[in-house]
Amino acid sequence: MKKLTAKILVAAVLCSCVLSSCGSDFKSQSEYADEYMESIVQCLDNNDADELRKLFSADTRSVNHKLDEEIVAMLDFYEGTSKYYKSTNSIAGGESFRDGEVVEQHIGNAKYELTSDKQTYTISFAAVTVDTETPQLVGLNRIWLGTDDDNYVIVDSELGE
Repeated sequence: MKKLTAKILVAAVLCSCVLSSCGSDFKSQSEYADEYMESIVQCLDNNDADELRKLFSADTRSVNHKLDEEIVAMLDFYEGTSKYYKSTNSIAGGESFRDGEVVEQHIGNAKYELTSDKQTYTISFAAVTVDTETPQLVGLNRIWLGTDDDNYVIVDSELGE
């Protein structure tokens, strides 16, 4: 009976360790998405093209030759100062682990409703949050900001080509 209890205890500790990543600073896609959203909103409110540009991955900054123009267009499109925002979907994404560590994690689509003192917007974005093998991919690669399906702007890694 003692051996069975010991085996159950070891299994419980191992399971707990795997689920909590053994005390590592693992963040979920939702946590990363909320952090990105907070940073994006600050950039929009402050009309800060430089800081918004820094949120994009090094890869996006290098392949999109119109990135600065697209960011300026987004800042011009946004009116007012944010009052609040809320997530409107489950965050789509995924991650890969190797030896218990996250080696790749991405947000495929995070979608929020953003209300300013002038307008209500939908904002969605995609990002790579962790990539140990190709760190130049870490960061945003797309932001879509719009009031409806016909009135929007996009900053995207592929549009500027």
